[in-house]
Amino acid sequence: MHGMSPMKRMQGRSPNNLAGPVDSGNPDCFGGNPQGNDNGDQGDPDGSDPCPGGGGGGGNPEPERRHFRAKADATAYPTLRSNKEFDTWYEAFIVIARAQGFYKVFDTEYVPMTAEYFAELLRMNRWIYAVLLNTVKTTNGKVIVKSHFHDADCFAILVELIQDAHASVASTLDHVEVLHWLSSVQYSPRQGSAVDFVIKFDETITHYNDGHQDPSDKLSDSMQKLFLQRAFTDVQVLNDTRSREHEMMCRHGPQERFTYEAYKETLKNAATHYDDP
Repeated sequence: MHGMSPMKRMQGRSPNNLAGPVDSGNPDCFGGNPQGNDNGDQGDPDGSDPCPGGGGGGGNPEPERRHFRAKADATAYPTLRSNKEFDTWYEAFIVIARAQGFYKVFDTEYVPMTAEYFAELLRMNRWIYAVLLNTVKTTNGKVIVKSHFHDADCFAILVELIQDAHASVASTLDHVEVLHWLSSVQYSPRQGSAVDFVIKFDETITHYNDGHQDPSDKLSDSMQKLFLQRAFTDVQVLNDTRSREHEMMCRHGPQERFTYEAYKETLKNAATHYDDP
C-alpha cells in the first residue's frame, strides 16, 4: 500500500470547515458497534440510507447516491496469528472490507468533500479499528494497532503491519543463513585464534536463539553442543574434548555428559593451550 491515508490527509481540517451537516452519532452508519445495527445492515433500517456512497473528491468521483446496504459482519474477518500467513490474511481482509462497503478507508485518493462524508469516514475507520483490535494477534501487530487507539487510522495501521511483516521475513532469512553457518562451519588454524573462534561461535548461537520468541524454534542444548563439536572435527587436539567427555561417561555414567556450557568451557581451555603452546 502506498500513498497517504484518507485520515492523514484530513488532519488539521475540522468538520466545521466542510459543507453540510455532521451526523456524528448515528449508530446505524458504520458506528462503533462492529456488529452493525439490529438487522445486520450498515444502512438505516428505514431505507433513508444515512451512509451514502457519494461525497468524495480525488481519484474516485462519487456517483449519485445509491441505497446499497452491505452486510457489516466482524466475524467474517480472518485472524492474524503469525507473519508467516500475513499475505494470505491481508488479501482476505481487504477483500472482505471492500465487500462490506469500507473501500474508502483504503483508498489513498479519496477525500471527503462535505462534513457528512468526513463524519462517515471517521465512523468507517472506527469500525474497522475495532475489527483490527480483535483480529490482529501477532506480538508487534497488537502494539501497532493499540498505538492508533486515538486516531483509529486503519490505513496507517495496515501500512505498519506490512512493514513489520516484511521485516519479519527478512529476519527469518537471516536466521536461515545463521543456522546454515552454525551447522556447516569448520575451524581451521588459517582462521586465526581458536579461542576467538569459540567465542564467535557462542555469540552466534546466542544471536540465533535470542531472535526466536517461541522456545520450540530455539536450538536445544544438545544441538548447540553437536554443532560446536562438528566445528572442530578437523583439529584433533581440540576434538579430544569429545574423547574426554566419552571417557568420563564410561567411568562414571551418563550423568557426566557435558552440557553445552560445560563443553564450551572445556573446549575453550584446550583452545587456549592450542593458541599458545
